[in-house]
Amino acid sequence: MSAGSTGGRRLRAILHEPLLHFALGGALLFLAYYHYAPRPSPAASKDIVITEANLASFRSELQQLYQRPPNQVELNELIEDYVHTEVLYREALALGLDKGDIVVRRRMEQKMRFLIEGTTRLPPATDVELNAWLETHRADFDEPARVRFSQVFVSRELRGDGSDAVAEKLRADLVARSATPEQAAETGDAFPAGFDFDLLSERELVRYFGPDFAAAVMTLPEGSWSQPLTSTYGVHLVWVREQVPTQHVTLDAVRERVRYAFDQERQQHANDARFAELRSHYTIELPHASMASQP
Repeated sequence: MSAGSTGGRRLRAILHEPLLHFALGGALLFLAYYHYAPRPSPAASKDIVITEANLASFRSELQQLYQRPPNQVELNELIEDYVHTEVLYREALALGLDKGDIVVRRRMEQKMRFLIEGTTRLPPATDVELNAWLETHRADFDEPARVRFSQVFVSRELRGDGSDAVAEKLRADLVARSATPEQAAETGDAFPAGFDFDLLSERELVRYFGPDFAAAVMTLPEGSWSQPLTSTYGVHLVWVREQVPTQHVTLDAVRERVRYAFDQERQQHANDARFAELRSHYTIELPHASMASQP
């Protein structure tokens, strides 16, 4: 058996790999969309034209596959595989096999999304644009304000309706004694997470204690016992030990993150605009009942 015959069978096996078909199909669809004027529907045409652009794409795919320039046998194999696929595809369209197939519809929709995104050329973002975008999205990039605090806890599970009264009495005693957190460490009920809490952001406080408690703690002054604060667990008397204000980052510190997020947003806006343009060519008809229900 000749080496050429063995190589040909191996190439045919590779050419029938679904992932290779998907990559080739996507590349060819992109080229047709981006470089050439629309042609007659494949279902209506019996002409299969292999263009120079097709050949260049085939050679590029084979170059990537073999890591060397392809020979003529390999190129012919790929051309024949393309023709084989194209014939079956057009015959399937002519028979309407794509109609009502949700998998086919989703696949075509996905390819159109790739095409829209791939043919939208966005100019590089400037520092002015990135800085302006960062200013409107600082909550996603700045280091949030944090508080370190100690607490005296009154369990609503143990004290029931008397929790608030117990907390008021404990606070009055602590204030009268000018008790520090260290002196109050054994006061009140045991809390599962402990007495002292290291630097926590408001978002973290919400996760642990609930939104009302978190918002209140973030506004407390340092060095005094708070009024009783309610959480999802019970009632708390809080002593803020340290407040760390929001740390504003510079563009240079988060440039790549900002650039990526900004480009993603711009791409989505461009995609939406392109879809709106395409949609404007269609008339959307709804049943009368559906139309009546629209706002």
